[in-house]
Amino acid sequence: MREDLFLPFVSAFVIVQFLFFIDEGYYSFAWMLSWGHWIVFCLYMIVFFAGQWLWCRIIFGGFTGWKKMALMTFIALPVSILFFFWSVM
Repeated sequence: MREDLFLPFVSAFVIVQFLFFIDEGYYSFAWMLSWGHWIVFCLYMIVFFAGQWLWCRIIFGGFTGWKKMALMTFIALPVSILFFFWSVM
């Protein structure tokens, strides 16, 4: 998998997995037994992945290697989580 896709995908997966763990499963992974939840999970993954990837391309396009991954991890991930919670309210 390409480097510019790996970290946005992993961070989107972790965020969405956490949100479904606390919201859909009520602090359990029981939500995984329902196909309806998987459809919504995929929609959330698409939105979060697209946001993470765009953030990566626009803001961190000039960086490469470990610098890019460190900046994305410590800046883009918290900002995207805050943006999500701000947009939901």
